[in-house]
Amino acid sequence: MEGAAIVEAWARRPPGVVGPVSQPVNGMEPDGPDSYGGHVTGGERGADVGILPLDQLLTRAGAAVGRLRARTIAEHGLSATALGVLSALSRERALSHRELAARLGVTPATLTPVVESLAAGGELVRNRDSGDRRIVRLSATDAGRARLTAVSAEVSATIEGWLPQPPADLELLLRGYLCAVVEATGSTSPRYEDGPRQDGAETNG
Repeated sequence: MEGAAIVEAWARRPPGVVGPVSQPVNGMEPDGPDSYGGHVTGGERGADVGILPLDQLLTRAGAAVGRLRARTIAEHGLSATALGVLSALSRERALSHRELAARLGVTPATLTPVVESLAAGGELVRNRDSGDRRIVRLSATDAGRARLTAVSAEVSATIEGWLPQPPADLELLLRGYLCAVVEATGSTSPRYEDGPRQDGAETNG
């Protein structure tokens, strides 16, 4: 559904309908009232999300997209954290375990089993730092980068198939607003969750 039609459909929707009905993608059904586009009626589940305060609406929309994203990634045998690891290591080579955890916003302990699994699958390698042998650096392998590219493309295609696409002018406004929200909440540190950089560039940190 085009962006202009989304606005019109929302204005004309029947009472108790969360939003315009969307079709399942890859056999997945909407998660209920938190899934934008889901057709949910009756009782609390049919509550009109349009009357929620903006902060609550942002939270519910983000949570719904996050669940869809995590579930799509899981279909490819990865967790969102594992995909984040491969993404981070494709952009910044030879990160230490602690540096990698900071990039992803998780604790080093949380990261340990993810790193172990990716290393066992040949998708990352460990090497001693040449300047300080006490430090172990992690790097993505060619196999890890290839998996990142493939899975990221599938995830993006699935989510784009679910989400209503706004017109270009509205998308610019939405992007500007969401970037302002991220900045205002102090969440501007790098987070590697969305796959390889489109320009193919790498940074070192």
